[in-house]
Amino acid sequence: MCQAGRATMVKAVLNAVPMYQMSTYKIPKTLINKTYYSKFFKLECQSSPNSFETEVVEKISRMHINISEEDIVRWKPTRDGNFTVKSAYNKLVETRFQQQEVSMTVPKEVRKELWKMKVPHRVKLFIWKCLQDIVQTKVKIIRYNNSSDPICKICNQQNESLFHLLWVCTYARVVWRYLNVNVDRVADSCNNIKDWVMSWFSNQQGFGIVEYNTWKITLMVGCWIIWKERCETVFQNKSLNPISTVSRIQFYLHNFLHAARDVSPELPQSLPVSLLSVDIPTIYVDASYDHLTNNSGTEMVIFSCAGTCVGVKGSYADGVIDAEAAECMAIREVLSWMEA
Repeated sequence: MCQAGRATMVKAVLNAVPMYQMSTYKIPKTLINKTYYSKFFKLECQSSPNSFETEVVEKISRMHINISEEDIVRWKPTRDGNFTVKSAYNKLVETRFQQQEVSMTVPKEVRKELWKMKVPHRVKLFIWKCLQDIVQTKVKIIRYNNSSDPICKICNQQNESLFHLLWVCTYARVVWRYLNVNVDRVADSCNNIKDWVMSWFSNQQGFGIVEYNTWKITLMVGCWIIWKERCETVFQNKSLNPISTVSRIQFYLHNFLHAARDVSPELPQSLPVSLLSVDIPTIYVDASYDHLTNNSGTEMVIFSCAGTCVGVKGSYADGVIDAEAAECMAIREVLSWMEA
């Protein structure tokens, strides 16, 4: 430690020694009787009223000290007067919490309803970040890293802001249209993501309780899945397909709606999200071709949107012209199988 540091430490210790002594030993009653605190303060206030503020002078003048009783130290932040670490911490952060409440623009009703939604916490946390506009999109990152590219990697057309990613991007608009969300009406009524999210909790469409709750969960899960798909595109170079994204949203909705105790697992007929009752399957089809015998074999496997295998079929054909013709026959056969 340098000389200046040692000198500072010695001064701090020497200044703390008398304070420690005064806080350790109790002042004798005889000394208290001789000082006459109450008379001293009253005389001081009367003789030098300008030394204190008027409100302080009035409080001191009304003060009465009973010198026959022992002094008791009371901690004002607690009701019983006893000190606790929790009360001290709350007192220290009280001002910061008050400032946060003043700056908080999200209504209390929206916050309470959001955190009561029957969806996983990670979904609610993402929606909360959308309300606070703290999702780390490329427009946000470029503020701290000028070398970063702000262009949306999905559409390669505009800067990747949160509003663009969840609403303006062509990929997001296709996903919302598959979910029967009127993107044009929302674009006319909302200028940013925060206004749009807050409109979810006002039931402007006049839905019933079950329909309204399902509608909110659909929008929350849709935004969350679009963000996850974006992250997989940026960090894993995944190629996106809106149909696959909608199937993924349906899979999570199926799980969330069945897990919620106060939400019926059966979607009502009046639910505006009609696509949720449609099972979009995943079909795998392939054809093999033997150019020596002109024989062909076709294999088809169908999976539901939840990833469950629902059908397997194979066929054989001879006299096929070439491999391309075999592939075309396989596609035609699987479409005929699906129609049946």
